[in-house]
Amino acid sequence: MATGWWLLLGQEGNPSLLAHLTGIPDTSLHKMIGWGFIGVAFGGIALLGWKATATFVRESVRFTRSDALWFARWPAAILTGRFARHEGHFDPGQRIANMVIVVGLIVLTTSGIGLVAVHGGLSLCDCFACACGLLTW
Repeated sequence: MATGWWLLLGQEGNPSLLAHLTGIPDTSLHKMIGWGFIGVAFGGIALLGWKATATFVRESVRFTRSDALWFARWPAAILTGRFARHEGHFDPGQRIANMVIVVGLIVLTTSGIGLVAVHGGLSLCDCFACACGLLTW
């Protein structure tokens, strides 16, 4: 993430501390770290197994009517520390957080793969430049 923020903040021409330490340009380093992230994600799934992954997904997307009661009691529970009883491994708030995090990581990963896969021709940058020109005209 640090390499991505470094590049997003317009520091592409200035090597970051990580680039100085490794001797690799930030753009190449960012791609390598991204591929490493994908490897860690698939390695984690392989290590834990598909059964554990399926259980995590099933527990995260399961909602019942009693979850609405849990959310209704949630503001008071923040102050008192007494959260309502819930069914399953995760409470309803954790289930929502699980889904937001997993969907966010999937979007991050697929957009990164998509941007790495674009070579020459009409790229996303060209489309952005044309759209920006049209919008500012």
